[in-house]
Amino acid sequence: MKRPFFSVVNAKAGEDAKIVIYGVIGSWWEGNEASEFVKKFNELEKSHERINVHINSPGGSVWDMLPIFNAIKSSKKDVHTYVDGIAFSAGGMILLAAKKGNVHMAKGSLMMLHSVSTGKYGNARAFRKEAETLDTYDDVLGQLIADRTGKTLADAKSSYLDYEDHYYTPQKAKEEGLIDHIEDYEAEEMPENVRNMKPEEVAAWYQARTDEPSPQFMDKVMAKIKAITGLDKDSKPENMFGNKFSKLTALAKVAAGSVTAEQVDAVNTEIAEAGIEGVSLVLDSELQEAEEKATKNDALVTQAKKDADRIKELEQEVEALKKTPAAETTSPVTKKDDVISTGEGENVEDFTTSWDREAQAFFAG
Repeated sequence: MKRPFFSVVNAKAGEDAKIVIYGVIGSWWEGNEASEFVKKFNELEKSHERINVHINSPGGSVWDMLPIFNAIKSSKKDVHTYVDGIAFSAGGMILLAAKKGNVHMAKGSLMMLHSVSTGKYGNARAFRKEAETLDTYDDVLGQLIADRTGKTLADAKSSYLDYEDHYYTPQKAKEEGLIDHIEDYEAEEMPENVRNMKPEEVAAWYQARTDEPSPQFMDKVMAKIKAITGLDKDSKPENMFGNKFSKLTALAKVAAGSVTAEQVDAVNTEIAEAGIEGVSLVLDSELQEAEEKATKNDALVTQAKKDADRIKELEQEVEALKKTPAAETTSPVTKKDDVISTGEGENVEDFTTSWDREAQAFFAG
């Protein structure tokens, strides 16, 4: 199931709005586009004076990053950006979109900047042209970094966009003028040894956790079980059925996007053994697949009904024609569409009617 790379987690009137970018940015990975982010961001601008954008992302598409960057940069509201875990590549650029004084990094978080990269298939000339395009992208990003740090374009490119990955701790980023504040809260979950992981490995790690901004899997499960069993809403899972729910309890800190089929099967077994009826867990991907199959089945049923109605209509027309007396004429009367050409300068009569040909075409098709 495709999920957005962002989520609005607080939009209450009178409070600061909060929008989080947790995961791979844009269509490069999951078919999500910046247009949805910009739409939500513009809605928040209408009702909030301050918008906090929290980032925990390995990067993504520069095509989607730029509209997000420009939406934040051009906003008339008080927009602050934060790194909750990592802000790599496109994520690091979005971090820099806030105005001076409004860029924050959590304690223990990490930032990374590097040149734009791509994949290409073609001949030498195609690769040379693609290299020129990448240089142009680096010029654009380099100027954005230069505007933030006060460096020249040449210095910004040589410092941050020299085809190497440049990692920054909060302290180093502040020294470089990339950020303004180091926050006391600890960084959110990020991969271990992230600096030594390949970009696609980091992307895959975050993609499996695209549900992090939403309610945890355990919360949804326990709410259902408590509703059915009548247990107090504050009951803890470990106190509900002793150790019978050890597998379910183990999911308490697992984000929905990280739950595996094996874990779901194990929990379903525990639920059945505990004598609870009416509760069965399924993965979001399985639910999506079932919904897609149901939609296809509905379409097939609709088409089958249309076909049956048409067949019935044709059968009724056939019966009506059978009851119509044949015309008593000495020679058949033909219409223009009942005459076919032999291609040899003469016409011969085709005694099938236009309705007959329609019926033949229908059953043949």
